[in-house]
Amino acid sequence: MAAWSEFLRAHPDLSRRRPWVVAHRGYSGVAPENTLPAVDAALALGCEFVEVDLVVSGDGRPVVIHDPTIDRTTRSTGFVSALKAADLHAADAASWLWAGSFPGRFPEAQGHIGVPSLEAVLSSLAGGGRLLLEFKDFWSPAQIEQVAEAIREAGLMRRVVAQSFNLDTLEALHRVVPELPRCLLRHLPRREDMTHIEHYDVIACNPSIRGYSARQETVQEFLSAGLGVLVWTSDRPTEWARLAEGEVSGIITNQPGRLQGFLAARDLGRPGTVNEEGE
Repeated sequence: MAAWSEFLRAHPDLSRRRPWVVAHRGYSGVAPENTLPAVDAALALGCEFVEVDLVVSGDGRPVVIHDPTIDRTTRSTGFVSALKAADLHAADAASWLWAGSFPGRFPEAQGHIGVPSLEAVLSSLAGGGRLLLEFKDFWSPAQIEQVAEAIREAGLMRRVVAQSFNLDTLEALHRVVPELPRCLLRHLPRREDMTHIEHYDVIACNPSIRGYSARQETVQEFLSAGLGVLVWTSDRPTEWARLAEGEVSGIITNQPGRLQGFLAARDLGRPGTVNEEGE
């Protein structure tokens, strides 16, 4: 497709030889998902893209969190849509993970880590890196314009790509900020998606790893048609091998460091040395 070809021409530094490494919710394998430490860890690793989720707060601010509530990822409770951005930033989005996954290894002096604003994440990219920004659920044109303005103000329009499951959101993205590349997210890819792909001028169709496995023929048709394909969320070397052999464009993973090592070993002509437990 023309949009994908144009994107690749605009980013000649992105590899065509092997899948891009996309850090899911930041480097969520080592830091709390969708927080600034997770974003910074992924950037330090040199991933091709850092993926984060975007939701609208109760006072209309774009904030970075996956769920409609803060119950799972903070020590507080409540709907994101009912809380102000300042309240979300004040929520403790980290100590539960440090204590549970890394007991005794991170002192309380670690400092406060809350739910970040979009602007804070964009500031993290000042020194480099690219952002894959998932718009959760429906976003109105006015809300999307607010995001577009933040990206423009940060000078990052060429380093951000949008994705969404929601077709109305893709329509609004296409209309409000056509210069921002768009991807269609799918659990299960379908041939009928080509209609949406053409209508919204998307650069890629991004299926789940289960959807990829169930519909490999459809995915290959997308690739043959000149579309990008970024598969989510894959953390197993056996999956990585299949995806690399299938020549997908990128792999979205919670373990970007391990995936980098796997792909490097594969490039050297050796099978990846990371086992299923990542050891």
